[in-house]
Amino acid sequence: MTAAVCVSACGLSKSPPPPPGYDPLEAVNKASFPDAVDGDAHPEKLSTINGHDDDLSEDWAHGKGYIHASIKDVWTAMQDFNVLAQHRRIKSSTQTATNTDSTADVSWTVHDVAPAPFGISVEFDIKDRQRAMEGTKDEPTRVMVREDLVMTTAFIEVSSNSYELTVIDGSTTAISAMRHLNATSTSPDDASQFISDIFDQIVKKVHGQELPPYST
Repeated sequence: MTAAVCVSACGLSKSPPPPPGYDPLEAVNKASFPDAVDGDAHPEKLSTINGHDDDLSEDWAHGKGYIHASIKDVWTAMQDFNVLAQHRRIKSSTQTATNTDSTADVSWTVHDVAPAPFGISVEFDIKDRQRAMEGTKDEPTRVMVREDLVMTTAFIEVSSNSYELTVIDGSTTAISAMRHLNATSTSPDDASQFISDIFDQIVKKVHGQELPPYST
């Protein structure tokens, strides 16, 4: 029996590669994982770093951290659109559609309304796609989440996020977060604040705490 035939016949054929569009925003996350705290090698914290890309005219932020919950529970929390929604400097966030991408295990579109200069509001849509990249939807071992602006506006040209979940152990999950932002009156610190807020919202949801209200 040839090697090629044996791979198929012996049940060793590989799973098809995942569809495109689920990669992190950048190949390398420049942040460092938090240092150990009081003997805890994986403290429930997020470390961030940020900057500005002059060539792309984009602010960026990277974050790495740990969440004290299984990857299954963390991903379940992230399947609540309110957990991944921006609550700071936003008037409202409404889930307008679900199951919007056939390649995703979970997907939706959110319509956000935010205050803007000159006393007007900016409205925009964000598409969210989530997929178990390793393991299964019910028993994931690595999960990717991508969020992207559906259409640019006069005030927002780029708003993209990526989150990667990996297993540390049965009760600890590592998260790698990235954000790219090009919008009116924003800065790299705003990009960092966003991923810090999302991390805090995931932690609150996982531990059964209330999410913060929307605030402008």
